[in-house]
Amino acid sequence: FVVQLGESGTINDPAEEMSPARDKANMIEALQNVGFESMHIYDEGHSHFDAPWSYLVSFKDYKSRASWYRTSAEIEIELHKRLYRTKSGKPTLLFFDAPTMIHYQVPSKAHETKYCRKEDAMDCEDYLGIDPEVVNIPMTHLEARKSSVGEFAGRGFFAAQNIPQGSAFEMNESVKSFHVLPSTWSIIGDIYEWAGDNDDEYIFVQEELSSVVTFTDGYGEESTLMGKSHLTVGSGMNIFCNHGC
Repeated sequence: FVVQLGESGTINDPAEEMSPARDKANMIEALQNVGFESMHIYDEGHSHFDAPWSYLVSFKDYKSRASWYRTSAEIEIELHKRLYRTKSGKPTLLFFDAPTMIHYQVPSKAHETKYCRKEDAMDCEDYLGIDPEVVNIPMTHLEARKSSVGEFAGRGFFAAQNIPQGSAFEMNESVKSFHVLPSTWSIIGDIYEWAGDNDDEYIFVQEELSSVVTFTDGYGEESTLMGKSHLTVGSGMNIFCNHGC
């Protein structure tokens, strides 16, 4: 379900529930009440209006988010497969391509700020980025070694010196994580299982993928934020930290 929301707001606007645009908020709430599980707002500035306009895309099935969050390469492939070529040889689409879709995937700062001005806004206080007041502990204060909680517990993360309560571990390194997207993880899983089912002839394929699957599945944090299963794996020693999941 796609609907235009009128002229895009600015970062100085109040929450829509407390503004003349409260009808938009009421419509979004109504869509949630009738079963739309995933909603995405994006701005478009090529509509030839006096200002950019906002649009709302809503999905009934949460898994549809996987299509919304496709990579640039996946989007280009879909466009190539599904669009008819013009007789003139000119592009079929004038204002849309894969980079444009990547831009649509993340709401603007103005939309995020207005959302967090709601009285019942969820998660805003927890996801505002890195708090400069939090003590950032370097990895030199920590060490990874065999865990002592059991025979098959694997490795653990231990303090090499006293660490203040409420500290964070190497926050600057968190941006260097490996992100295994839904389509990537699905392809790896399918090939790994296929090779296992045909191990007489293709056992070498499973052996080649074994270390990747073991590392990603063993140390990665699984999520369905993008609609289907995907994982994030740290690139440093912090992968040995027990997340208490």
